[in-house]
Amino acid sequence: MSSKPAHALGALARLYFDIAIWRRGPADVPGVPAVLWLTVAAYVAVTALLSFALRMRGSWPRELAVDVAYMLVWVWLLLRAAGRRERVLQTAAALFGFQLVLAPLMVGISVAVPGSAAAGGLQLLPWIATLLVIGWIVLATAHILRAALEWPLAACVPLALFLFLAEQLLLQVLFYPEVR
Repeated sequence: MSSKPAHALGALARLYFDIAIWRRGPADVPGVPAVLWLTVAAYVAVTALLSFALRMRGSWPRELAVDVAYMLVWVWLLLRAAGRRERVLQTAAALFGFQLVLAPLMVGISVAVPGSAAAGGLQLLPWIATLLVIGWIVLATAHILRAALEWPLAACVPLALFLFLAEQLLLQVLFYPEVR
């Protein structure tokens, strides 16, 4: 068996890590549908595996489906409106790819936060970690949008923040209306 597919997947994983830490951008992602769908499949698989293993809330499969659909539609609409339709594949793959890199961290933190009251004096640490990771997600998303749209970072940070907050609100309305 050839090691070329494994080498290609490793290179893609390194690329997504580099995007997450601002070393590279969506233009470095191959603009082919197979890369986007492979990345989305990996994102779904890793998130599902972690959610199942950590016994997340029972609605996580539906939340994950909404998450994927929301991201794909949002990227497509945004880039179409900005006249950058040719960048949809690379931008969407970059967004899913860097979130794939962060998925284990996010799932772990989301498990720690609800139970943090039992942690005594350390209950503030999971909340601080959550805020730091959310900030990282917003800034990395803004970095990707800046490259895709060729807009200033100052314009992309509010867009990234909107993307994140609107998705959280959508998930809240769809799956947890009693909490409102």
